Amino acid sequence: MTDEEIIKSPEAIRRMEYFFNENREPVDSATDGAVFKNVYLYDDKGELEESYSVDIIDGVDQEYVEDKEEAEEFEEGDRERIPKGEPNGGQWVGDNQSVSDLKSELQKNIEPTEKETKIQTKIDVDVRARIQDKITELGLEDKVDYIETQGSYIKGTDLPSKGSDMDIFVVFNSDVSEEERKALGLKIGMAVMTPEYAKSQGWNNFKVDEKQGGNKYAEAFFDVDGQTVEVQIVPTRNMDKYDIIKKEINGKTETADGKKISIGMERTPHQTKFMNEKLSDEQKLDVRTLKKFMKETGLYDSSVKSQGFSGYSTEVLIYNLGSFDKVVDYLADYKMGEVIGEPSETEIKDLVDHGVDVTGKYTKEWYNTHEGFKNNKIHMTDPVDPNRDIGGAISEAKLAKTILTMKYVKEHGKAPDKIEPTSMNGVSLTFTS
Repeated sequence: MTDEEIIKSPEAIRRMEYFFNENREPVDSATDGAVFKNVYLYDDKGELEESYSVDIIDGVDQEYVEDKEEAEEFEEGDRERIPKGEPNGGQWVGDNQSVSDLKSELQKNIEPTEKETKIQTKIDVDVRARIQDKITELGLEDKVDYIETQGSYIKGTDLPSKGSDMDIFVVFNSDVSEEERKALGLKIGMAVMTPEYAKSQGWNNFKVDEKQGGNKYAEAFFDVDGQTVEVQIVPTRNMDKYDIIKKEINGKTETADGKKISIGMERTPHQTKFMNEKLSDEQKLDVRTLKKFMKETGLYDSSVKSQGFSGYSTEVLIYNLGSFDKVVDYLADYKMGEVIGEPSETEIKDLVDHGVDVTGKYTKEWYNTHEGFKNNKIHMTDPVDPNRDIGGAISEAKLAKTILTMKYVKEHGKAPDKIEPTSMNGVSLTFTS
């Protein structure tokens, strides 16, 4: 089946939503007593790309009230006043301040608490050890290369939260077929996350599901020490970074059954390793700052509905531009056609040295004219795979809002009370040569 047929096929599910009530029991919809939902997004090959949770308040799905078709307004209750007796007392926080002042305000209580970190660390260590035990019990040591936790928690770029979302990857060697990898990954996950184990750990309201989409895996939900936790045990295959770029395994571009090699979750361990190695502690703090700011101003969330910035894209922005302040400057003065993270001459030479064909590729012109990227309003390359432009997830409306927000921040040192328009028609832009 061709890629086009997969996209058009009714079997190719791109998005799944599951609704739950306050007892974490599944319900049919937002109006059936749901208090939250879990959303799963899949690529055109059926691989899980992203998952996230959304609150349901009084039967209203909050994913669909974040963005308005016209202006977005902030409630005064969302802002703080400077206490009386202090300089400028009584004014709104943010009036007459600089970007540096805004950054300082955002960084207050921006890191997870010691209790939150302790809970996450214990679950991470204990579950990974249990996964290893089950791999040994099932005699799969020769098929699994390693186990590793992924995501913002492990990179130190997560924000404080009443809940934790933990993705633990079981990385199979590349000789294991896709069908066997998915089956064994699910088998391992379900053997790990059992009601008996949950009880032994003191987890309450435990529930485990078998996810049967493009990628099969086990997903568990539970409460512990006041935290709501979601753990996904995700199977993927071990691929060298350069093989990912070339879409090759052992020098071949097709699997044993003749299918073209597609890339999805294989990038994730490389992305985690890259950001842990490249981002300084100060830059990780700036990632958290940018995430918090984008959440508060409605720029965050790369879901199909919101089409904003993802957690990974905030890391890519900080890595390439250097700091929160420089991201504000860059996006406020955004030039259409520029490429964030365009590979340097040194990086191109490294690709060539590892057998990657770079002929006519990975230049500003290529990203702006390539069939897969030319319609993207902002170009942002994935630093572990230059064939991927993560700017494609950001809509024109969200980019327009981002530019106007950052312009306002540069001038006033605070977020605007309302933001319009919702298209580029109302945004003054410079086009790069």
